[in-house]
Amino acid sequence: MKDLKSEFSLPLKGLKDGLHDFKFQIENAFFDTYEQSLVKKGSFQVSLSLEKKPSLMVLDFDIEGYFHVPCDRCLKPIDIPLEAAEQYLVKYADEEMINEEVVYIQRDTQNLNISDLIYEMIHLHLPLINTKDCEGEAYQDCDEVMLAHLNNENSNQIDQEDGNDIWGDLKNIKLN
Repeated sequence: MKDLKSEFSLPLKGLKDGLHDFKFQIENAFFDTYEQSLVKKGSFQVSLSLEKKPSLMVLDFDIEGYFHVPCDRCLKPIDIPLEAAEQYLVKYADEEMINEEVVYIQRDTQNLNISDLIYEMIHLHLPLINTKDCEGEAYQDCDEVMLAHLNNENSNQIDQEDGNDIWGDLKNIKLN
């Protein structure tokens, strides 16, 4: 992704009124251009339906794909699916700005760059916890040794084998 501006710029000048469809592929290089990105690796398909009217434009985004992160439960690298659908209105104004779901542009704007909108949509739809349904997927992507350790199946045995009886040592403390 050598030139992010040109790859995600919609040509507004000469665009006729009516519906127009655009497709974009988002890969790792897209997220590398954003220093604070929570997503470092991923692949997304962005479908954009642009309806141009004389006084405004309606942008309907559909994003589908996945991002690659360590599991918050077992730390094994996993792919988390993500879907997002958002709508933005583009209106004409004296100054360019973005206000929640409305993008204001000047009438003489030739191109509209949507890279920041796509970045924001993906990040707003990230889950709070990066895990999968381990039981539903028969633990195929899970680190079972880590899960067993977290479930305390082996931790009591390890403590007893090492002669590390923490609770027993606490009983011997005299507070007087």
